[in-house]
Amino acid sequence: MKKRWTLTFLVICCLVFSQTDSLHISIKYETGENVLHVEQDFVVQPNSSENEYFLYAWANAYKDKTTTLAKTKLNNRRDALFYAPLRERGWIENLHFYDVNKNRISFSQTDNEMYKLIIKAQNPIKFSASYDIHLPAKYITDYGIDEKGNILLKYFFLQPAIYDEKGIIIQNFKDFESLSANNTYYTLQTKIPQNYEVYTDLREIAPNLYRGLQMEFFQLAIQAPASTHSISTNFGKIIFGFELPEEDFLDLYPIVTQQLAFLEERLGKLDEPLFISGKNYRKNKFQGVQDVDIPIIGKYKIFDKKDRLQLEMISQLSAAY
Repeated sequence: MKKRWTLTFLVICCLVFSQTDSLHISIKYETGENVLHVEQDFVVQPNSSENEYFLYAWANAYKDKTTTLAKTKLNNRRDALFYAPLRERGWIENLHFYDVNKNRISFSQTDNEMYKLIIKAQNPIKFSASYDIHLPAKYITDYGIDEKGNILLKYFFLQPAIYDEKGIIIQNFKDFESLSANNTYYTLQTKIPQNYEVYTDLREIAPNLYRGLQMEFFQLAIQAPASTHSISTNFGKIIFGFELPEEDFLDLYPIVTQQLAFLEERLGKLDEPLFISGKNYRKNKFQGVQDVDIPIIGKYKIFDKKDRLQLEMISQLSAAY
């Protein structure tokens, strides 16, 4: 009976692996550029009954003011993307697809955020791509590159389109953070300038090599030298990818130590440093505890400094843990 259950488990695991998309992404970044060079291998399930395959290309959502993302942001009174100059926009360029024999694959762009490949139907489908991502300015959506060369990415690499009984699901009407994808096995290989650092929610399995299992998307930060601040404790290390007020940073060590001890007791030991980007910090910020500026009266403190920092940090650490 035990052998039978073991065999059943192995069969189920094989079926799950065989039905999951697998993407291997190699990136290269050079100092002073706002371009990311990408080589990407696909082992994916068919998403069409015809000899064609569809890919989302969400980096193209930053291309110009005609994209759905630009119009959506403008309707929400966020006009940075709509009025951004060309050099601060983002898009995919120099794109080529190849089959397993390194022959070129024909493709077309069906709209700003989707490509259609003409490829023989098989299961799984295997092909590769090479392309460059022109990185948008980070101030537009908090993703992209800033003036110091710090990069934060999510949703920028080519992604297999998902489908339902009606066909391919169009998602360009969605804002970022509401996109959907298949659970995917990711492998990421990085080549970056010396003294730059990589932070990602994928797990590092070797130098410059990362892997994630059964994930929709992953986040990637490439930080320029001297652009991070860290706090090391007996319960783990926290790395901040943005400037913290110096007067706050000096008081954070005992607070972070206490809160990491609390989280370790309940969630288990932290085996990798926690990276908190500026975008995630703002997203998970504990609202209503910051000082308030009142005209004439001046700054009004809702909480004393220690209580404010404790409330702010527990929301950050628990979200990143």
